[in-house]
Amino acid sequence: YYFIKLGGAIYLLWLGGNCLLQPRKDIFKQNLSAKRMLRDAFWQGMMTNLLNPKVGVFYLSFIPQFIPKGADIPVYFFGLAAVHAGLTWLWLFVLIIAASTIKPWLSRGKTISMLDRLTGGVLIVFGCKVIFSRN
Repeated sequence: YYFIKLGGAIYLLWLGGNCLLQPRKDIFKQNLSAKRMLRDAFWQGMMTNLLNPKVGVFYLSFIPQFIPKGADIPVYFFGLAAVHAGLTWLWLFVLIIAASTIKPWLSRGKTISMLDRLTGGVLIVFGCKVIFSRN
């Protein structure tokens, strides 16, 4: 257990150090077309969600609590899952609109470097917390 904890802490410190010492100036890959970037982002997100076991655990443990006795279980389960999916789509739509309005600020080199350095600092704090925690 100790070596896994230490390895995780070292990895966090390494990631944080890289973000602090080598912040990015640009978030876009210049050699990729916009269409290819969108396609790659779509497939990366799709595979991340499909291979994430927490999604299945959530649906199998959380949703059945809200199915009343005597209800048609598959229909009710699908309905609750559809409500959850609909709310997720709505939330993501709001995030897309919000992100598109601040895109000019987020795309500036200084902003990207500042956010990378902030992220690096947070990762280093987390790494130190892991190292010095008793559990």
